[in-house]
Amino acid sequence: MLRGLRSWVGFKQIGIPYDRPGRVAGATKYTFGKLVKLAMSAFFGFSTLPLRVATFTGLASIGLALLYFLFALYVRFANAGVPAGWISLVGIMLLLGGAQLVSVGILGEYIARIHAQSQGRPLFVVQSERTL
Repeated sequence: MLRGLRSWVGFKQIGIPYDRPGRVAGATKYTFGKLVKLAMSAFFGFSTLPLRVATFTGLASIGLALLYFLFALYVRFANAGVPAGWISLVGIMLLLGGAQLVSVGILGEYIARIHAQSQGRPLFVVQSERTL
């Protein structure tokens, strides 16, 4: 979590290479599952990327639905042997599924902004003070 807060503050960061000595005593009690849980908590706590992925996936689905409807028009006029209703059903499912994903993404963005406001973080961070 500290790494997420460090990046949130927004100051310039650099990496400092160093050689870390081996563990002095015992073995780590942090299992792989706990590390995954920590990574997921940090990722979802400091990023809105999953919400945006939902929105963009929905937009892509809507785009595919529109292309699929163009394909349906082609099949309709080319008299291809496709069962009646199948193409329109798939197109409508793509369109409605995409609309739902876009809606979830938009609602998620609002909820993420409410969550950011409720965390009590300052609106800005003073880098340095200058007095007379």
